[in-house]
Amino acid sequence: MDFDQAVAYLNNLQPLGIRLGLDRFRALLDALDHPERSCPAAHVAGTKGKGSVTAMIASILKQHGVRAGAYLSPYVYDIRERVQIDDELAPKPLFAQCLDRVAAAAEAMADGPDGPCTEFEVKTALAFEAFRTSRVEASVVEVGLGGRLDATNVLEPRVCVITTIDYDHCDVLGDTIALIAGEKAGIIKPGTPVVTSPGRPTALSVIRRRARELAAPVVTVAPGTGGEAPSVRRAWFGGASPRVWIATPRRRYTDLELGLRGDHQARNAACAATAAEILLEGLGREVASDALAEGLRTTRLPGRMEIHGCDPTLVLDGAHNRVSAEALARSVRALPFKRLVLVVGVSLGHDPAAFLAPLAGMASRIIATQAGWRRALPADEVAAAARRICADVRTVTPVEQSVRQALGDAGAGDLVLVTGSFYVVGEADPKRLGYSD
Repeated sequence: MDFDQAVAYLNNLQPLGIRLGLDRFRALLDALDHPERSCPAAHVAGTKGKGSVTAMIASILKQHGVRAGAYLSPYVYDIRERVQIDDELAPKPLFAQCLDRVAAAAEAMADGPDGPCTEFEVKTALAFEAFRTSRVEASVVEVGLGGRLDATNVLEPRVCVITTIDYDHCDVLGDTIALIAGEKAGIIKPGTPVVTSPGRPTALSVIRRRARELAAPVVTVAPGTGGEAPSVRRAWFGGASPRVWIATPRRRYTDLELGLRGDHQARNAACAATAAEILLEGLGREVASDALAEGLRTTRLPGRMEIHGCDPTLVLDGAHNRVSAEALARSVRALPFKRLVLVVGVSLGHDPAAFLAPLAGMASRIIATQAGWRRALPADEVAAAARRICADVRTVTPVEQSVRQALGDAGAGDLVLVTGSFYVVGEADPKRLGYSD
C-alpha cells in the first residue's frame, strides 16, 4: 500500500474502539518477530506532560548523536507525528512499508480467539517495526491510556517515567487518584529505574509502593530552592519559563532555555533530563551538558502552547481537562495581549464548564465549536456552559471556520486561543490558515 492507503487503512480500524489488554498485542508482536525488542527504550506514562517528556528525551538523545525513535499520541496535524525518527516525521514510504507488514500479521490473526487488533495496537506495532527497520539505537515510547493494560506495556524498558497524575479517563482508570496512579504505576518493571513527579502525595505513595515491590529504584522530581544537596533519590528544578535550572542525581544544569513554553514544562524538563541521563549511560554514552541543554532548547511538539504570528497572535494548545486548562491559563497570562478571543471545543466525557473555568475570566469572547470527530461534544453544549461565565458567546462550526472568524474579529494586540482538545487544534492547522511562521 502507499501512504494514502495506509492512512485509510488505519482510519477503518477506528470503529473497533479501545480494548485494553496485552495478550492480543503480544500475539501480534510474536508474529512480527518482536520488533519492540530491537533497541533499549524509555517508557513514559502520566496524566499530563507525558508527550512533552517523550519529545524532550528524544531531542536530548539526538543531540548526543543517538539515532532515536519516538512514539507519541495523539497526533495533531499529520499522523506521522506519532512515529518519529531523529526528531523527524517517519518518511511516508517507510510508514506505508511498515504498516504493510503489520497489517498482514494482524489480519492473519483477526479470526482467532483474541479477535481483530485495534487501531492503537496496529499503530504501536507500526512504530516498533519502523524503529527496527530504521535501526534506531534507542526509542522513547509514550503510553496511550493508563499504563498497566496499555499496548505499550509490552516493553522491557531501561527507564520508566511517570509524570503528573490527575483525574482523567476516570471511567476506565478509576475515580480516585490512588486507582489512577496504580494504573500508571503498572509500567514499572523489576529493577528498572523510575523517574517520577506525580504532583500529588497519594499518587507518589502508590508509585513508591509498587516500585518497592519490584525492587525498582525511584528518583522523585520536585521544585527546589537551588540549595539542595545532591541525592541519588531526588531531582530538582526551578526558575521561570522559558529559562530554568535542573539538578539531577548526577549533575546540575543552569540557565537552560526550554523550547516548549509554559511554567509546567520545567517539571517535565527535569523528568526528561533525569531519564535521558539514565538511558544515555545505559548506552555507554557520556552525558554532555551542552548537548542536553540544546536538546531541551530545540524540542518542539505540535499543539502544546504553539504560538504563531501577531496582530492578532494565534495560540494553539490541546489542553482538555481542568488541570491542563489551569496550566494553560498561567501560560497565557504571561503573554502580552489586549483582548483574548477563546475558541473552544471539547470531547465527550469532559465537563466543558470545568474546563472553561480557569480560562473564562480572561476571555472577552468565547466561540464554541465542534471537531469533526465522532466523540466531539456538540458545540451547543459547550456554548451553554460558556454563557454561564462569559457574556459574549457565539457558536461557529466547523473548527477552521470558527478560527478564521476569531482571527477576523480580533484586532492588533489581541490573542486568539484555540483549545479544548487535540482534535480541535488539529483542525486549526496554521498552515491552512496561512498563519504558520
